[in-house]
Amino acid sequence: MLPPGRRTFKMQPSKKTIEHYVKHCMNPDGGYAFTRGVDSNAQDTYFALATMELLGTEISEKEKTKAWLRAYPVNDIRSLYYVALSLSMLDEEPPECMEGLLAAFRLNQDSPYIGLSEFESLFMYTSLAKRFGIHTEAEGIQQFLLKFRNKDGGFGKDGKSNLVATYHAVSAIDNLGFDVDALGTTIEFARACENPQGGFGTVPNAHISYLESTYAGIELLWIFGLKPRHPRECIMKIAEAFRFNGGFARTGIGIPTLENTFYAVSCLTKLNYF
Repeated sequence: MLPPGRRTFKMQPSKKTIEHYVKHCMNPDGGYAFTRGVDSNAQDTYFALATMELLGTEISEKEKTKAWLRAYPVNDIRSLYYVALSLSMLDEEPPECMEGLLAAFRLNQDSPYIGLSEFESLFMYTSLAKRFGIHTEAEGIQQFLLKFRNKDGGFGKDGKSNLVATYHAVSAIDNLGFDVDALGTTIEFARACENPQGGFGTVPNAHISYLESTYAGIELLWIFGLKPRHPRECIMKIAEAFRFNGGFARTGIGIPTLENTFYAVSCLTKLNYF
């Protein structure tokens, strides 16, 4: 339930309404899309399955979803991440191409793997390697990531830290089995991104808390065994993004998506809302 003593909303997030939204995002082919009339895609299918797993929801028509995932073209780390982990949630083996794609992954500061999403592909790569027990050049990856650690404790290209990049970098280092306690100043960066009015900004002192940055902040602190300083306000801020159909938007305005719904449910779970 929403914490008392703050403004209330016409609808409070509940497992039932969230489940309703996610289940109705399933297409006849077995895949998922964030809204009706949109083709199924691997990303939305992953976020739908991951959300239902968090909620303890029974997944409908598993065989149809398995078949859709098996037929999906996997040709890069991103598609591999979504398809392999989706199949794993359905107790299925990963695509046969997985080891080849992981073996072909290369570290290059100027490669497409370090782009607008910063270190997301490295996060995906190390997550897959950890999940499926695949050998990686752990030391080289760690040293590569540490080159992007900035004076404020955050991670980012060109000396500019942001919270999502920092979460991806630290999570990748953690996935590789390294002790993250040595990254103590990174905690200070994460704390500086927390908004006392609720949620996390992408950078310190940001006034807008998007769901993806709030998710990154809570997950980052979780890696260090910590929680937000303002959990009640975080819950209220996340609840502002809840929509009448059971999904969550990026902020208090916008349309709901399966990705943002997963971020919200993951955060609310760690904040003991459910």
